Amino acid sequence: MSFHIRPRSNNRAHELRIKHPLLPRPFYATFDSAAEARAFAEKASHRSAGNTVLS
Repeated sequence: MSFHIRPRSNNRAHELRIKHPLLPRPFYATFDSAAEARAFAEKASHRSAGNTVLS
């Protein structure tokens, strides 16, 4: 699983993109901070180790 976090709206928001072979297309989410986005990505990474798909 790979993920990428990029700043949006002059660093007021951060977009997270997650790519995984079990997902039909990349998953996108927006967070207020890069730390929140990274925490979500790490949590998703741990879940993907057990092949649990995000819902």
